[in-house]
Amino acid sequence: MNGLSVKAGFASWLIILCVNINSEAQVKYTTSDSQAPFQYGISGKLTVGFEFKERRWAPPVYRLCLDAGAAYAIARIISPSYNLEVQLYNGGLASPAYGKLRHRTTIDLINAFTLTGGTDYRLTQGRAGTLPDSRIPLYYFADFVYPALVNPYHFSVSLGTNFVISNDSGKTSQRVGFVNLHQGRFQFSYYNDGGYGIKNIGLGDRYDRYYTGGGLLSYHLDPQKASINLIELGFHKFSGFTENAFNLSNLIGTSFVSYSKDTQQYYNKGCYSLHLANTNTGFGVTIKRENDYALDFQSLIHYVIYNSYHHIPYPATYSIAVDYSNSHDHLNIK
Repeated sequence: MNGLSVKAGFASWLIILCVNINSEAQVKYTTSDSQAPFQYGISGKLTVGFEFKERRWAPPVYRLCLDAGAAYAIARIISPSYNLEVQLYNGGLASPAYGKLRHRTTIDLINAFTLTGGTDYRLTQGRAGTLPDSRIPLYYFADFVYPALVNPYHFSVSLGTNFVISNDSGKTSQRVGFVNLHQGRFQFSYYNDGGYGIKNIGLGDRYDRYYTGGGLLSYHLDPQKASINLIELGFHKFSGFTENAFNLSNLIGTSFVSYSKDTQQYYNKGCYSLHLANTNTGFGVTIKRENDYALDFQSLIHYVIYNSYHHIPYPATYSIAVDYSNSHDHLNIK
């Protein structure tokens, strides 16, 4: 049996497992009658990834993410929100796979401030009965965790900034901008520490490093009718950093960014992902294409605008991950 057959068979088994486990819904909410349009929630997601390379399974890596959030709707058209996300992981994106750096445990802390404006406010007495089939999450960064809050609108636009700190001494703190467009069951999210649009309104710190950019397309089906009711297609890029190295490399016209410490290049990773999940059971499966330089979206952008590339020192590979999510919201229904 070749490697592709092994991966396909394993992915099929995981999908069958995730959509057929019967359990209480893992995306839960409670409501109360209140004139204050306020909501708060907590959520968590545990992901275990398996990479098949060199004709064998590599040691699994994990990522545990926790989120706590709160939001308040002003005149039903503007909702400022705050999320605190904690990530605990030992591999994958944001983790260098080199020597003693491999599989070390890292903790990232993300403070997310988001402003969402929208129309057709849904958290009202007359529409409370429709919440079970329209629990659309309020994204604020990426898809590392299922967001703790509900998007209260049928159509909305979100802008945000994320302050990221880490216990990894090889990284410094950063600020990452965020944009989200939401219509019905469909959402598009984009994060970047600079990049088009974000750099013009000051949401990111513009250093082109670490959580340097990514995007997410998500579709949310009726959980009462669809076995797979969450579909997320994403791209993430993480890169190393030396102060002024990116700007200097662009100035002198080098193909790749040159770091003062060689270990910084081992942070350079890219990933395309397809995530399928059932929010009733809480289980999901992700299939990833990692470190494919020819398909790297950021490298394509840098090629078009004549910027230096962040060299990826790893071979392209496929990986599979299984995850479990649980969230609970409290909503004031006005």
